[in-house]
Amino acid sequence: MMNRFRTQRALLLTAALLLTAVLPARAQANPPAVTAYPPDLSAFPTITFEVEAQDEQGNFLSNLNRADITVLEDGAEIDLDELERYEPGMQFLVSINAAPILANRVAGVSHFDSIRQALAEWAQTRPNPGSDRLTLATSEGVLSAAEEYPEDWLEALQAYQPNLLASQPSTISFTQALDQLIEPGSDPRMKRVILYITPLPTGALQGAIPGLTERARQLNARVFVWMVGPASHANFPGAEPLRQMAEQTGGQFFHYTGVEALPGLEEYLQPLRYRYLASYTSRVNQSGDHELQVRLERGGEMVTSAAQSFNVNVQPPNPIFLSPPDQVQRGWVEAELEGQPENLEPKSYPIRILIEFPDGHPRALAFSRLYVDGELAQERTEEPFDQFDWPLESITETGRRELQIEVQDSLGLSRRSITHSVEVAVQPAPRDVLLEMFTNGRFLLQLAAVLLPLAALILLIRRTRRKRAQTHQRRGWREDPLTQRVNIPQEKPRKLASSAAQTTVPAGAPAVGMANPNGAAQAFLLRLSEQGSPLPGEVIELSKIETTFGSDPNQAVCALNDPSVSSLHARIYQSSEGKYVLADAGSVAGTWVNYAPVSSAGVQLQHGDLIHFGRASFRFELKNPRKVLKAVVLPYNEE
Repeated sequence: MMNRFRTQRALLLTAALLLTAVLPARAQANPPAVTAYPPDLSAFPTITFEVEAQDEQGNFLSNLNRADITVLEDGAEIDLDELERYEPGMQFLVSINAAPILANRVAGVSHFDSIRQALAEWAQTRPNPGSDRLTLATSEGVLSAAEEYPEDWLEALQAYQPNLLASQPSTISFTQALDQLIEPGSDPRMKRVILYITPLPTGALQGAIPGLTERARQLNARVFVWMVGPASHANFPGAEPLRQMAEQTGGQFFHYTGVEALPGLEEYLQPLRYRYLASYTSRVNQSGDHELQVRLERGGEMVTSAAQSFNVNVQPPNPIFLSPPDQVQRGWVEAELEGQPENLEPKSYPIRILIEFPDGHPRALAFSRLYVDGELAQERTEEPFDQFDWPLESITETGRRELQIEVQDSLGLSRRSITHSVEVAVQPAPRDVLLEMFTNGRFLLQLAAVLLPLAALILLIRRTRRKRAQTHQRRGWREDPLTQRVNIPQEKPRKLASSAAQTTVPAGAPAVGMANPNGAAQAFLLRLSEQGSPLPGEVIELSKIETTFGSDPNQAVCALNDPSVSSLHARIYQSSEGKYVLADAGSVAGTWVNYAPVSSAGVQLQHGDLIHFGRASFRFELKNPRKVLKAVVLPYNEE
């Protein structure tokens, strides 16, 4: 009877072991899968995302190329721009649920010591430091958290000496492991793996397993379960929730009775260490919610990932005129070579613009265009898109012209700027008096009426003199030499050299104005109108060592209400020598002195300098200028 009982017990143990050996293989049997992770839109329209692909056995597909993956953006197929395999690292957390059964011994070695030895052997093979972050969570608390150095984690494991016989199984170690995944500083790109070492759950612990499973799944954590206990525990109801935990999170279940060889940890982790980093150029040109999927084609099979939703704000680019002119003057200039006609200059005028992206996503442009009076004047399809040369050769009469800019980005979104009116003043063509005289028919008739009688008179006088000379010759008459007229050659009258003319600046020439000298400040900024005249009452005193300018009163001492002025645009400070220096503060529209750009290194200001913060114009004036420069016209000296 006793032998029969022992035989049945041996058969049951063998069956249980066979069942335990089969369980991991079943957990690994999954269909091919591809997973796309939430996209990164920081470089939109270039979208970057991570993707994983596994074969039927759950092994990582390590030899994918761009042709194997197609992006489905809102259902439209788009090819990848780049596909790169990389190792993001792993958060590996060991959760030990201490219980008396872990103190059971086989061949004099407790189950706990066997498990600890396997973990130590694995940790000793890892690089120091490594890309993994190791955590040890126990029923007594977290003994080692996110360790970069495996040797530090191993030291905590070796120092862990629980009182197993007095321990009661609970959810503490697993809950603390899950809490570590959401700690500040946790890298969301890292893979998350939990090794859960636990006895057979019963009672309240058994009822808590489904909730812990759902939380692990929401945190994208794979759970590998090592259930410690005799072979008979494989058929107990508490084993099934552990199997479901491993299956639903993508991990594996292993039943350790003390006689089996423990699975190699690296066999679990190696297929999970890598991911692919993919990028493509989005075609989204409307704000709102959109979907991203990945389709994998391998060996005639096609697998599509679940959809990842993303929201993006897309707006057309905004072109802005940068310090446009209010007037352009064209005048006649003498030709370089003698005999050629005079030229009307300038033949073109430079127009500069600023292109903003209100949605915060700078991107390539398809073209930029300059329109004059609604007609296309110039188009740019390559860099620089922000510079135009307005052709003026066809404008020969004074008049106003309406300028407008249009830009279109790579997504097909376009916008036009506000119109800017410019007066083109054309100098009248120089008059050719002789040409006008000889092309005037009435003048020619009047000239003929004067010249014809005069010519007839001259002919008559010459004829009379010739006849008189012939008469004297026939008579042989000779006149006394003393009575003859003597032709004395006369010198041409000399021109007296005129003294050099002294010329001065005309009385009506504009002069630099002065600010109110009664204030304490030694320098001022006078706000100017678009015509360049000071605006009454708009004077900024520079009474501080440093004065900052911008549109945001929280960042700048002096707030300027102008759309072209940045939040913190520029600053004016006094140098150690007491000079006033203007420096740009990284503005968008730029800072200018006398139409020359100013860098962050700064430029020293002079009395009367013209300053532009974007399109806001000012004049810099000193309270006591040392010397106001005046223009003096010197006489021309050919020598």
